[in-house]
Amino acid sequence: GDWLAARSELKRLLNSGMGSPDAIHYRLGWINLNLKQVDDALAEFRSPYSSENASYFKYMEAECLRRKGAEDPQKLDKSIILFHNIASVDLHSPLAPLAKLKAALTEMEKGDSSGALISLRQFLRLYPKDELTPAVYFLLGANETPAAGQRYFDQIIQQTQKSQFFDVSYFALQNHDFDKGDYQKVITRNASMPQQKSSDQLSYWQRANHLLIGESAYFLKHYRQAVAEYQLAEDVKVDDLTEKAMVGKAWCKLQLDGTDSALAAFQALRKSIKDQNKILVDYGYATIQFLRQDYMEALKAYPVSIQTQESPELVPLVVNSLFRSGQCYYRLESYMQAIETWNKLVTEFPHSGRAVEALSNVAEVYFRANHFSEADSVYLYIISNYPNDPVAVESGLKLAQSAYNASNYEEAITRFQSFIEKYPDHERNKEALEGLQLSYYQLGQVDQASETLQKVIEQTSNSDLAIDARYRIAMNHYQEQKYQQAIEEFKEILTLYPNSTYAVDAQFALSKCYLALEDYQASLAELQRFVQYFPESSQVPEAYFLLGVGYYQMESYLSAIDYFNKVTQDYTSSEYYGPALKNSAWCYDRLQEKQKATQAFVSYLEKYPTAEDAQPIQLQIGRLMLETGNVQDGLKRIEALQNAEDLDVSLEAIFRLGMYYMSIDKTTKAEQIFKATITRGGGDNYYRLSALAQLAAIYENQGDNQNAIATYEMLASSTNEESWTIAAKERINMLKLAQ
Repeated sequence: GDWLAARSELKRLLNSGMGSPDAIHYRLGWINLNLKQVDDALAEFRSPYSSENASYFKYMEAECLRRKGAEDPQKLDKSIILFHNIASVDLHSPLAPLAKLKAALTEMEKGDSSGALISLRQFLRLYPKDELTPAVYFLLGANETPAAGQRYFDQIIQQTQKSQFFDVSYFALQNHDFDKGDYQKVITRNASMPQQKSSDQLSYWQRANHLLIGESAYFLKHYRQAVAEYQLAEDVKVDDLTEKAMVGKAWCKLQLDGTDSALAAFQALRKSIKDQNKILVDYGYATIQFLRQDYMEALKAYPVSIQTQESPELVPLVVNSLFRSGQCYYRLESYMQAIETWNKLVTEFPHSGRAVEALSNVAEVYFRANHFSEADSVYLYIISNYPNDPVAVESGLKLAQSAYNASNYEEAITRFQSFIEKYPDHERNKEALEGLQLSYYQLGQVDQASETLQKVIEQTSNSDLAIDARYRIAMNHYQEQKYQQAIEEFKEILTLYPNSTYAVDAQFALSKCYLALEDYQASLAELQRFVQYFPESSQVPEAYFLLGVGYYQMESYLSAIDYFNKVTQDYTSSEYYGPALKNSAWCYDRLQEKQKATQAFVSYLEKYPTAEDAQPIQLQIGRLMLETGNVQDGLKRIEALQNAEDLDVSLEAIFRLGMYYMSIDKTTKAEQIFKATITRGGGDNYYRLSALAQLAAIYENQGDNQNAIATYEMLASSTNEESWTIAAKERINMLKLAQ
């Protein structure tokens, strides 16, 4: 309206004595405020007034002082005092609640947040049912600590569902839990609230709530529910919420329909969405390309250069983009660019959750490239700057492993020992013990390794680490072939820690120690205990196999066959299936059950036609066939092996073939075959020596002493074994005397 004309008319009425002076002064003050003539307004509100109108004039005086506070802070303090006075002195005035609220708002304006919160809490105690109470709840919820603020938002939701503050308070409550990652609570709370009719037009904050529920459902992997909530968040008029919901649905496509469907969705969004939400789209598009292993395309799209100072909510997205970009470069084998990208992440966002992971990746690149000095620098940086992060602990172990790989074994020993002492209960201490042990081995200090492990036992008492150290000492003795000492150590583990995981390995290793000492009775007893007490162990097939081996060595072939058959029947996929099948054939052979031996050998070759010992087994099959009367097949197999690449197989085939012809009195054929050993070589091979002895005997029986002597001399010069040389020389002397 025409404020100047109104002011002139009111002044005329005041001068003429017409009308209520209080009403005229109050209206003149109001007009001056609207004309931004605060001093004139203040003068009007300070004019004499009746007691019944005092609170109204005081309130407006306080408002004038508040407006002058921008230029004079003391005026702001006076306005706050005056607002409080109205609320306390004129407690029953209709303006009292508004004055208390105004005092709090002015304190916020002044920057006194703690004073404002006190004033707002006082308001709730003084006016718990006032119509302004929802606004006060909202202000407290927005300005208190997050945990305390939720209590006030909840008051609005529980008490005043029809308030204009309900939707925004409900969203604030949901958003708090969402930020904490309590996604199930977001969904559960919404399910407990009255649902709106499908025909109702949703407000902005209601749609924002559906977006939160959609995001929560997505993170809980309820993708179809997420799609339904995203659809409720959309509006016909495309706005920020609608665009975010469209991006959410594209992510759901990835989970429900795969990368191709998601890629098409993000490609469409890249064309339609602009401004800030396009960053979300670009990130999604790049991630889909990453999953499709199109790393070059992903690198082009990841938003790594976004300025986050004015948009801090984008920090997680940029951090993840930098991290993924580093992974892209790494998988493209552009290792220096990967390092540069991860270092950029650490430099720009040192406090992000991905920073230490990025540093760990940088160190790992150097480590794998054998750049151990550079790797050490990064590991030390992690330990110094992120001491409480689990990666810092892992870096201590990697430092030791780095020294070991750099062949700096003494430094490695120091670092491994430091790691064990600093983290005696760490789950990777066993790796540290192994590194410590191997470092001593590399220095040729096996005894020192055992001494150090013994110190670990003394320092860590009955911990898992102490048990592991004790087991390593026992294994040291075993590998050094100090079997008796190993036996004592393994027995001590079984006595002290019968229920530990090491008892399984100790029991098994104990049986192998006895086996190495050829104490087969003791070995069999320990193996029987093993299969009895640890029937679920992955070593059970080997244990049954070794039981067969033990009985074989004791010439208890029937018992050996039982255990070898146990392996071939119950553990067909075991690595011991083949050896057990082959050994059962040897047992049958020793028992003179030639047919069963032949069948077992044949089954072995059918299962393993390209086995390293295929030719020796073929030879044994040929031998058994000859012995069982299947001469044609037997000869065929043996003859095929006379020129085998394996010289030992070739010489045995020659000998057995020659002996067969000797057995049927075809001496000339036998002589021809035995002669092959002269040109085949083979030194002191048993079958070569035997063939030469037979050839010399043939010459001798033929009266060809010269060739007989020459052959005996060849035999004697081929070996140092006295049984052969003495016999050959005796025959040579006898033949020479007979000449």
